[in-house]
Amino acid sequence: MKITFKFFTTFLFLIFLSCSKKEKSVKVVTNDSISKKHQIVDSRNDSIRKKTLFKLKRIYEFDNYPIKLYSGNLAKPNFKNDEFANDKEYIEFIKKGCKENGINYAGHYTIIQMSCGCMCEHFFMIDRITGEIHNDFKPDQDGCYGYLYKKNSILIIGNSSAFVDDKHEYYGEPFEEPVFYLWKKDNFIQLK
Repeated sequence: MKITFKFFTTFLFLIFLSCSKKEKSVKVVTNDSISKKHQIVDSRNDSIRKKTLFKLKRIYEFDNYPIKLYSGNLAKPNFKNDEFANDKEYIEFIKKGCKENGINYAGHYTIIQMSCGCMCEHFFMIDRITGEIHNDFKPDQDGCYGYLYKKNSILIIGNSSAFVDDKHEYYGEPFEEPVFYLWKKDNFIQLK
């Protein structure tokens, strides 16, 4: 395959542009509808453009929903009544996820996630006291852009990839608004 000089220089120019940093003008919509302008740096695009950020009306913190961490022996996944008990890949996936993740949610659960496409995520919860497996049992059945959770809290945040800050205060797109759930009595309850 012959590469022309024009193609090569165009390719290098595009790489240079993708590496350069420029500031973007950002409009932040706050909870009291007062707009503020901020500057942010984006290394993916060299043109200045306006982007709207949204501030959450109410922020939920993991520390406000604590749960005691289970310290006993961890039960292995129980495949006895599982609909996929004959699928070797599934069994290996669940066992490996339990081993690698340990308890990572709500005091005694292991959450294992696997992407299945755009806004599609297989979500498994294994009770590490009983070994019970919840298949594709998730807060938002329509799909989310990622989940955040902690091992010592019953709070789970859907659409977590929409956040643009580490304080979980601002998010980027209105259709990706973060949603908050609590795990209570074997069910997720959405917070308003």
